[in-house]
Amino acid sequence: MENNGSNTSSFTSTAAVSDQEVGDKVVVTSAYAIIFPVALFGNLLAIYIVISKRYMRSVTNLLLVNMFVGNLLVACVVMPYSVSFLFVESRWFGGGFGSFTCKFVHFAYALPIAASIFALLLSSVDRYFAVIYPFSQLHFIRNAKASTAMIWILSFCFISPYLWSFKVLEGDGLHFCVPDWTPLDPIESPKIYFSILFVALYFVPLAIMSTLYLMIGLKLWKRKIPGNAIRNTKRAAEIAKKKVVKMLIIVVVVFALSWIPTHSMHVLIFFVSERYAALPLILKGLAFWICHANSAISPCLFLVLSEKYRSGLVAIFRRRFPRSDKVNLSVGTRSFRFNSFSRNSATRYNRSSGKKDNETTLL
Repeated sequence: MENNGSNTSSFTSTAAVSDQEVGDKVVVTSAYAIIFPVALFGNLLAIYIVISKRYMRSVTNLLLVNMFVGNLLVACVVMPYSVSFLFVESRWFGGGFGSFTCKFVHFAYALPIAASIFALLLSSVDRYFAVIYPFSQLHFIRNAKASTAMIWILSFCFISPYLWSFKVLEGDGLHFCVPDWTPLDPIESPKIYFSILFVALYFVPLAIMSTLYLMIGLKLWKRKIPGNAIRNTKRAAEIAKKKVVKMLIIVVVVFALSWIPTHSMHVLIFFVSERYAALPLILKGLAFWICHANSAISPCLFLVLSEKYRSGLVAIFRRRFPRSDKVNLSVGTRSFRFNSFSRNSATRYNRSSGKKDNETTLL
């Protein structure tokens, strides 16, 4: 889950820094400077759209708010700390306050990442039941407050070992904040913990989301439209199907790809540490940057690919900048017109079939 304490096996660091290392640090720092404002404002906008728009307060979107909050914490805590680690590594300060901040910072570093993953997982479960079993009453998942509590409780349980393992140790007259698993086995314990996190926060969520989204896609693609539906309604329904399936596939693929480099680094850190130490700094830094960049990419996916989020974003800009109403915004205008047609067509289709169209309420 993190890229700092686990790869510091000693308390000594070289005083001299090569020009190559300086250049690598500049590149990685610049990369974080690019994604930080995107993650900050992208997630703030996504949260604001859901909270401020009544029609956006579906269970799915309220679950996604937890992901956006987690992403926001990644931007505010994880990214700044990752940049600082490039320059000071694990060096810390002593005393009780040093011990507290050592534990808290690393706990706060990992907690929002876990929360974002669980929020995305529960959102996929909610979407699955909304599409496959639209008339079932899965009270717990459909209860946004209960699901939110579950997300953060699970995250706390999986990340709580950080509060125990990270300690301030002294060496060469300096203080270092590093994981210390004593009295447990200092070699095997972190390997076991990493394996648990990999399974619980990557492999299992990815497998579940892939399976559920595949079933959702098959259901939407095979759904029959009644014979009395007009041609325009049928065309709009087909377009909606393809857009929903595309959105679900992109979310899973981006999640999977963004975490592959990080988990590859973790495998090297815990199981082949000498190979990890031999890697250039820029490769290690960018590997972790990619997973952190997911916190900037995910809100952008919803703001760009989801018509409701996009309409909410356009409404915000039009309200903040009234003159923009006179400008023909290609994305906002076209999507608004299409949305109006799609919703009206879907309403006619629903009334004729007597069924609720859950496809249009996914996002």
